[in-house]
Amino acid sequence: MSSSTLSIRLNTRTKAKLDALAKASRRSKSFLAAEAIEAFVAAESRQLAEIEAGIKDLDANRAVDQGEVRQWLQSWGKKRELFGLLSSEIARQLKKRGVTEDRVLADFEAWRKRKRAAGRRR
Repeated sequence: MSSSTLSIRLNTRTKAKLDALAKASRRSKSFLAAEAIEAFVAAESRQLAEIEAGIKDLDANRAVDQGEVRQWLQSWGKKRELFGLLSSEIARQLKKRGVTEDRVLADFEAWRKRKRAAGRRR
């Protein structure tokens, strides 16, 4: 991979820490700085992409109302937590198809037991 030169200013305390880190890791200061900058750029790029995706979701009305989220969070740890997860539209569709909340909870518990059992086998 090709590279180019970049000059930066560091405060003396940070430069001293970089010097010590380079010595301890037996790497050059340039190598460590380049690695740090690459990690920073990757993280910032991911974060900006997620923000842009979120804005597109909001623009397309693909969002969950704050009240629904609050209600779901308050249901955590309670027996009926799973149905709190479901949006009101999903709940209506299940009801329309004759699927009961108890059936969904039973299926969920069975799935959770299979998942735990599979995890213990590893």
